[in-house]
Amino acid sequence: MRLKITILVILLANFLNAQKTDFIKYVKKLDINGTFIYTDFSLTINESDNLSHFVFEGVLSEEETIFSEKKDDSGNVIENKVVVNKSGKFEKSENQKDFVNNEMLSYEFIYGEKNFYLIKEELSIFDWEITEQTKEILGHKVQQAKTHFRGRDYLVWFAMDIAIQDGPWKFSGLPGLILEVSSSDGFVSFTAYEIHLGKPYMNIESLSKRQSKLAPITFTQKRDIAQKNVENQENYLRSNNPGEQKVKIETNDLEVAN
Repeated sequence: MRLKITILVILLANFLNAQKTDFIKYVKKLDINGTFIYTDFSLTINESDNLSHFVFEGVLSEEETIFSEKKDDSGNVIENKVVVNKSGKFEKSENQKDFVNNEMLSYEFIYGEKNFYLIKEELSIFDWEITEQTKEILGHKVQQAKTHFRGRDYLVWFAMDIAIQDGPWKFSGLPGLILEVSSSDGFVSFTAYEIHLGKPYMNIESLSKRQSKLAPITFTQKRDIAQKNVENQENYLRSNNPGEQKVKIETNDLEVAN
């Protein structure tokens, strides 16, 4: 009996050792009419489960959010450090990618709504153009790629030596882990500042099960809800300001087109 238990323990240990979790920290930077807003995010990837989870971790104080770069003799950034001071309590927005079922669930705010929504869409939604340009980020050789996604052009850098086809937010589908993302209009960027690969297995809780009371909607439905709320708010503002007809609301949504 003891022998069977010992064998079972060994097999379980070997199974857990074979399952590893990768953990990457990102800072998201928004430029809202010249005011910078920094937020902290984490990306957890279970390669054996083909599942990843990108989650909001907190708002960062601009005064104490400091990007400190360590460079080599050639000027390449080999280390990024971010001194963060989290402030405020906010409901966590989340993006969960299921690479087996080619599915992504997003738990997020829609402009004009009081509660968060669960949005379901296909995972393969990017058309990438990979260029020949390379540089170094956090000690990894990265290659440049470009894409146009829902109203914005993006430039990204992915690590050629980290064979993980994932990245921050909804970005994925490149032959390496995405470490940096920036929109051409300067509105948003994601910057990796910590990378922890091959850590002990960490279970990723199913977002659909945790938010089982919410019926998922499509991205098109999300856009329709947001656009209707924007139009209602603009009409309200015009009715209270008869002389002002050029009322336009900026929602700060990254996805400004279908």
